[in-house]
Amino acid sequence: VFDPTRLMFAAATTATLSNLAADAMNKVIVNKMAVLNRWFEQIVNVVPNNGTLHDINLITVGGIGTLPTVAEGASYPELPVDDTNEVAPFIKKGGYVGITREAIKNSDILVLQAIPRALAAAAIRTRSKAVADIFTMNSGVGPTLATDSKALFHTDHGNVATTAFGTDAVAWRAARLAMFKQAEFGSGAYMGIYPRYLLIPADLYDQALVTLGYGEGQPTSYVPEARDRGVYDPRPIPIVVPEWTDATDWAYIVDPAVFPVIHMSYSQAPGGGGHPAPELFSVTSETSGLMFTNDVLPIKVRDEFAVGVSGYLGVGKRNVAG
Repeated sequence: VFDPTRLMFAAATTATLSNLAADAMNKVIVNKMAVLNRWFEQIVNVVPNNGTLHDINLITVGGIGTLPTVAEGASYPELPVDDTNEVAPFIKKGGYVGITREAIKNSDILVLQAIPRALAAAAIRTRSKAVADIFTMNSGVGPTLATDSKALFHTDHGNVATTAFGTDAVAWRAARLAMFKQAEFGSGAYMGIYPRYLLIPADLYDQALVTLGYGEGQPTSYVPEARDRGVYDPRPIPIVVPEWTDATDWAYIVDPAVFPVIHMSYSQAPGGGGHPAPELFSVTSETSGLMFTNDVLPIKVRDEFAVGVSGYLGVGKRNVAG
């Protein structure tokens, strides 16, 4: 006979429930990540690594241009290949949260549920900031490239200006055209790729929706930006970058499936291809660390990743004065 009055965690301690707590938190983190704002995943290419923490090499190959004609019976000429090589170091982020013995024995479910949610949100914010900083570091010109010792957004790269987004599509069309005319590294041929994503602060979101023809009843007349003509001439998608506090600066980038620019790699997922959840660890022994000295079950979170750009092609920035 089932007697609910006899049901209790008679041996509920930090030792007996440590693995249970970690496993339960892992499940909450996975569920929480599914609903968080992971805007950066749309513009980032996740690359594999060899399982070590050595810097990731990010290579852009160019210089071929078009293939030459080969006459009947003639030999094939060697193609001129050029490349750029940037590196991205791994960075380790993390910390721990302590769960007291009393919280477990008292079945303080709200606390136990709130902790993994906060850890998941912190991990996503950390990744988000790491990608957002690429556009804002060094007063908005981005990191210095190893290839030519110039900033990512530089006049010599043809991917920076001071034009405001405005209330029409003029500024967007100019940026779109500039990207299309970016020269392939080493050959001088047009890249021939239009930007897929418009990166903006929250202040420009509503205007971007109107300009690009999003929303019920928009546009009221024909607007080229409101039409999708395929992968090489896509309808631009506005993305709000949470970390951007400047109300006027904006940027644009191509679809990473067409031409990857920003890359990430995770030590906990060396195979690449997707963004994994951060790792959680717990201490299972009553005679170790905080479990021994404080009756506290520490839940450690670790997120180890590399993030960087492979070059200046396929991305642009508008640093608006004022």
